[in-house]
Amino acid sequence: MPTMYFDPFGLEPTFNYFPRNEQIYHNSQRIPDPPAGVISVAGHGNENLMVRRFSQYLDARRLADLIRNLEEFNDAKKVTLLSCNVGRGEESLAQRLADELGIPVEGPNKFIIIDSNVDITIADPLPSSVNPENEFDLSNTLPDPKNLGEFVEYQPR
Repeated sequence: MPTMYFDPFGLEPTFNYFPRNEQIYHNSQRIPDPPAGVISVAGHGNENLMVRRFSQYLDARRLADLIRNLEEFNDAKKVTLLSCNVGRGEESLAQRLADELGIPVEGPNKFIIIDSNVDITIADPLPSSVNPENEFDLSNTLPDPKNLGEFVEYQPR
């Protein structure tokens, strides 16, 4: 089912790797706390990796190491990635992270847009609304209602 204009999970990120100088960082900080047993990670990314502040690239193994070091991981039942395209494809970052951690991981199969009302939309962006100065800053980007996506959950293999 397409996700548009609401936060279905209520997930304040456990880790927020969006740069603090971008509006999406502040928007995502206002998302409510995750339910018990859910770890959420927010930041820029793609099908293969997430980006930690200061351009540190996190593949599934490095991200799994950070998550395993959390006290909350002992009771974790699921990880939610709030990052663009990390749930796109059978060999996506979300699938590889599920394999590394041994618990389900979900992530968007398209871009994630978190607006100033803290509404989350999974969609391709309208090209005319993308910031030409910073293609990663989607805080003022409008979703393309003809190209909606969804959170995809991957089970460990």
